[in-house]
Amino acid sequence: MTTSPFFHLSLDLMSVSSADGHLLALNPVWESTLGWSRAELMAARYFAFVHPDDVEPTVRATQNLARGEAVVAFENRYRHKRGGYRWLQWNAARNEADGLIYSIARDITRTKRLETINRSVEETTGVGSWEIDLATGDLYWSQATHGIHGTDPETYRPKLEDGLSFYPPEATRDLTPAVERLMAEGTPYSLELPFITAGGRRTWVRATSHAEMRDGKPVRVYGTFQDISREREEREKLLAFKDIVELANDGIWVVDAAGRTLYANRRMAEMLGYPLEELLGADSTASLLEEGLSLVARHRAEPLSDRADRDDIRLRRKDGSVFWASISTRQRVDADGRLISCTALVTDIDERKRMELELEHSRARLEEAQAIACLGNWEVDLATGELYWSDVIFEIFGLDRSRVTPSLDVFNAAVHPEDIPAVRASEARAAETGLHDVQHRVVRPDGTIRWVHELARMERNAAGERTRLIGTVQDITAQKRVELDLEAARRLADDANRAKSEFLATMSHEIRTPMNGVLGMLGLLLDGDLTPRQREHAELARHSAEQLLTVVNDILDFSRAEAGRIELEIVPCRVPDVLEEVVALLRSQAERQGVALNPPVIADGLPDTVLADPTRLRQILFNLVGNALKFTPAGSVTIRAGHRPLADGRVELHVAVEDTGIGVDPSIRGRLFKPFSQGDSSTVRRFGGSGLGLAISQRLVERMEGRIGFDSAPGRGSTFWFSVPVALPPAGAAPCGPAMVPAGTASEAAPADARSALRVLLAEDNHINQKLMRALLDSAGHRVDVAANGREAVEAVQRAHYDLVLMDVQMPVMDGIAATRAIRALPGAPGRTPIIALTADAQHGRERDYRDAGMDEVVYKPIDAKALLAALERLARCPA
Repeated sequence: MTTSPFFHLSLDLMSVSSADGHLLALNPVWESTLGWSRAELMAARYFAFVHPDDVEPTVRATQNLARGEAVVAFENRYRHKRGGYRWLQWNAARNEADGLIYSIARDITRTKRLETINRSVEETTGVGSWEIDLATGDLYWSQATHGIHGTDPETYRPKLEDGLSFYPPEATRDLTPAVERLMAEGTPYSLELPFITAGGRRTWVRATSHAEMRDGKPVRVYGTFQDISREREEREKLLAFKDIVELANDGIWVVDAAGRTLYANRRMAEMLGYPLEELLGADSTASLLEEGLSLVARHRAEPLSDRADRDDIRLRRKDGSVFWASISTRQRVDADGRLISCTALVTDIDERKRMELELEHSRARLEEAQAIACLGNWEVDLATGELYWSDVIFEIFGLDRSRVTPSLDVFNAAVHPEDIPAVRASEARAAETGLHDVQHRVVRPDGTIRWVHELARMERNAAGERTRLIGTVQDITAQKRVELDLEAARRLADDANRAKSEFLATMSHEIRTPMNGVLGMLGLLLDGDLTPRQREHAELARHSAEQLLTVVNDILDFSRAEAGRIELEIVPCRVPDVLEEVVALLRSQAERQGVALNPPVIADGLPDTVLADPTRLRQILFNLVGNALKFTPAGSVTIRAGHRPLADGRVELHVAVEDTGIGVDPSIRGRLFKPFSQGDSSTVRRFGGSGLGLAISQRLVERMEGRIGFDSAPGRGSTFWFSVPVALPPAGAAPCGPAMVPAGTASEAAPADARSALRVLLAEDNHINQKLMRALLDSAGHRVDVAANGREAVEAVQRAHYDLVLMDVQMPVMDGIAATRAIRALPGAPGRTPIIALTADAQHGRERDYRDAGMDEVVYKPIDAKALLAALERLARCPA
């Protein structure tokens, strides 16, 4: 068999074989690449040298040629004589004239290894990922996947049917059966498919997919996505030729000893930019740069017969532009060893060189970024135990690269003993799920400890066997230190808040409970027949108790506000009702001072009902109106309410409290909303108070996303105002919802007429409070039965009908919350009995507990008789 002279020039593996698998001709590169002599290789069928996993694909490629495919490209592994395998990339064509197969193969073993080591680089530079949760139908695309599809990850939400729509009909021939096998058997696939981007650009992609199986059925499908249009273009150039020279896609250039061109193929002429006729006979050195001229001089001085020499040089085109070429040369010499001619196989590698330089720059940048981030990459071959570490991992582990060879033993020895179980557990999970993700400590040789985060994935071969584990290690010591410090600080803060909350709850209960008795009994005492001197003393005692209660309430409210633990309960509420309640509750105080507390002035068009927290609105108004009364020795106080529409459909509620009092001195304006501040010490001596009312009001308004401020001048009175955005309730929403009734001063209870008289069950364990509450309710015309604890209350509502229950929260045997839940669990009317919570605990968040238990309203101790009776009337009006 006669072979072309170029057959011996190529540094790739070239062969001629029969259809039954026998090698008939090989070029010398086979021997240097695989270690076998050509005689040994041709003595057996070539399948004997192919890796067992690759025999079937190789046979299939040969069968495809026999069926008439023009060119077949594939990869397989060939056994080396010294053991191990070399990866080869094949392009093969069948000659119809003689029926033989002409093939060219390239050793890509190093490339395969580099692909594995640099996979993390590839994933950050163009390989996308995707995932489908089959249980929910959710489809996830990574950023790179969106980029290949030409979609915007911020606006485009992929769906399974959308993803399939990017493939043209011809792609379904391979894609559909592969997807069916994946879903039926969990068989992964890797396909090269035509593709159409969202912008209509046609391209090619490589799609891979794996299935996570559970009980023989897929539960999750995931894979990678890569644009391979450039790779396809390069491959198609190579596959366009029908013989060995065409397959090489190289330029052929033959020059004589003087450098004149004896022969060039059209590809060579194209590369140099000359018409073929003009190139023949021309001086070849005109196309050479410095390194090319040096190569010619070497060939002339030392002819190298029967040996191919390969160099990368730059060539100059006719238009003066320069490109990189890989040139393989062989000299012909005469009997005396003088150079006759030189034949060159020339490959344009300009794009490859550029990509190599870019890859080198990318690798350098990646290594620099990894060093900055303390992130190293590693790889372990599970068959051989061979382990690769990047330089950063040596630095993280504190090891000397020149003295330590990476191994699993070295790694395991560095893991902190306490963290070994966690690492082993993660490795076991990786064997099942393919993902290794764990944080642990490593102990350096000098005894220092570093925290690291390991992240890796498992690779498997076609048989599903685990082959290698590839991952990263990042030093997260600084992050862990911050996390531990934050956790310690959080625990301290939680402990402090818990202690504070417990203290506030205890103080609230211990002070408010006796204060309920003090104020209540003083109120009853003042309702009786007293001498003028006795009444004066009783009034002074009640006033002092009210001032003490105000200070306690302010301190508790401010503590909650400072802790950022103010919660809002947004319900439909009538703004006029809130304003009138505040005026009604403070009118007696205004009358005692001789100040006119005018009825609220409501602007035209103010929505009758809004969505807001009526309790917080009342609390703000109590503070503002209370301050206005305090600093108005004579004159009047007026509340004005208005609104303006907002762009988002809500309205801004604006409430102002005007007084004719002493006004605010400009020198103290900046201190008014600061806690424990009343301008100066003379103000405290003259008017008293804790100085917390405005600070609490400011925090409540800000919690409602509103604003608060004032306008004032000394001697001319003040106007304190606040504005909060509120929504409008839907049509038909009733403002008869639960309310929280604040504690206040004891007031005279108006007697109920016969129509409003209620039968009330009072659940209260404190003997004094029992007497007080019975007296208040009796004087209002209501009938009262008493239960000493929650259990008695539950039994009582089952024996008799009650219009409502007043339920103390803290009682022995069964507390009020447990009793309420038990009543709500009763069938029929007893389970729907209205319940008002009575509590001295003003701790933040308890109102929600009461609501969740089934209580309809909350009244705080000390009890304000008017507020209590108003709550009774509201519940009596509302349907059960």
